[in-house]
Formats: sequence, structure tokens, C-alpha cells
Amino acid sequence: MSEAIWEFCNSPVGAMLVAAILGALLRKLFTLQPAWQRIYDRWRPYLVDAVRYAEGLVGPEDPSKSASKATVALDRMLRLADLAKEDPAAIKQALSKVVEDKQKDAQNG
Repeated sequence: MSEAIWEFCNSPVGAMLVAAILGALLRKLFTLQPAWQRIYDRWRPYLVDAVRYAEGLVGPEDPSKSASKATVALDRMLRLADLAKEDPAAIKQALSKVVEDKQKDAQNG
């Protein structure tokens, strides 16, 4: 049985069929959007906001600016993720508070 399958795969028709199946699988693989991409697209605005928040919080005199910014941004994202797990309304309230704080800072400064 296995010899017959091997002979069929080695024939021109079999090789063409195997190539078509592999091509269809590769096409399917490359057209699917990866799961991480969907998660990234959903959380991207929050990531950008967290990085901007960290840039405003960490001063230029800090000897390890990059590490401090990354720590602050990660902490902010983890707090937002925890809020999203608990109550979706809470994340909206937290983000509206951030916007209000930014507006107050813009008016004062």
C-alpha cells in the first residue's frame, strides 16, 4: 500500500497534486491574520498612550531613561489590563480621567 502511494507521489500527476495541496496550505497560512496581530491592533492605542505617558513622567536627568520609561509604560498597561478584566466601564472611567488630567495640565501649563 505504501509503495503504491509513493509511486503515485513520484508520478507527474502525484507531484502536481502534492504541490497544489502545499500551495493551498501555504496560501491559507499566509492569508490568516495571526492572533497576536488582532490583539496588538486592539491594544495599540493604549500602548501608544502608555508610552507617551511614560515619556512625560520620566525626566531627562534619569540615568536609565529607557528602562524607566519601559517600566512605567508596562505598569500602566498592566493596570489597564486588570481594569479591563474586572469591569469594562472601569477602564473607560480611568481613560477619561487621564484625558481630564491631560486637559488640566494643558490649561495650566
